[in-house]
Amino acid sequence: MIVVPERKLALPTKFKQRGFIMNPFSFGGGFPIVAASNNGTDAASGTSASVQLPAGIASGNLLLIFCAFGSNTSAHAATGWTVGLSDVQHLMLYKIASGSEGSSVTVTWNSSTENYFRSVRISGAHASAPPEAALFNASSINPNPPSLTPTWGAKNTLWFASCAPNTDASAVYPTNYTDNQYRASGLRLIMCSRNLNAASEDPGTFTQASSNTYRAMTTAVRPT
Repeated sequence: MIVVPERKLALPTKFKQRGFIMNPFSFGGGFPIVAASNNGTDAASGTSASVQLPAGIASGNLLLIFCAFGSNTSAHAATGWTVGLSDVQHLMLYKIASGSEGSSVTVTWNSSTENYFRSVRISGAHASAPPEAALFNASSINPNPPSLTPTWGAKNTLWFASCAPNTDASAVYPTNYTDNQYRASGLRLIMCSRNLNAASEDPGTFTQASSNTYRAMTTAVRPT
């Protein structure tokens, strides 16, 4: 048998003086993790798409779908999913997985247009707190996702920045958003993520081929 010597956590003097007792396991869970992803592009116009879901879906996983459309749409829907944020050219859907989702889901909308999708499977997300998101639209060569202050305060939050530009997106991502970088075929959906323990976040900018309109979104996922 190997005996590991007990190690005591040394408290800073200011905490000792104030009578704090520090438990190193009292700070909650780690960051939510993007465990798998999938994507698809339909350059042909239509009013629905079969979105391929990530592999390995298990009960309790958080599933997200990010969508970009080539022209204005509305009435977005997918059976069993919730619209987290809906705009005429950019959409986020979510679902807490049951484990019986299958390999795809049909997303519908009202007006025929090309479409671009990215689905992600997240482990370690809070089971009852839905993702929160904010969207900004403007005209610029540098699409700028907006600041977002989730209701849960400063925690180990997983942040996504995404954009539906009206011209081709360059491979330029917001500073510090080095995880899960993705550009759709056709370059009309671009997204990425980062881990950050903060009460709010304001991502930097993307870049599109020329100054034009865009929809940019910031999404936050709460940890367990």
